[in-house]
Amino acid sequence: MNGTWPILVDNELTYMNSHKAVSTTTTLEERRNRTDLIEVFKIMRGYSSIPVDLFFEVNKDGRTRGHTLKLVKHRSDKDLRHHFFSERVVNRWNQLHGQRCC
Repeated sequence: MNGTWPILVDNELTYMNSHKAVSTTTTLEERRNRTDLIEVFKIMRGYSSIPVDLFFEVNKDGRTRGHTLKLVKHRSDKDLRHHFFSERVVNRWNQLHGQRCC
């Protein structure tokens, strides 16, 4: 950020410039969500050495709204499975617009 400097305001990191303070604080959940979606993008586009079919199943029935890289959400009665990377990102990935993931 050109012409800005970090300061601590109310225990939050804020960048100041000559005009106003710009808060850049994000929650841990927001950072984790963003990082998860970036990792899914890398896996789906082949930028990662992880094969797609290791974590995900791509929806191939052709009835998708939005983008064509929708993922299948598996049902599980175990609460533990809902916290796995491969399960927690499916809904957020499927809600993305086509220009963001393809």
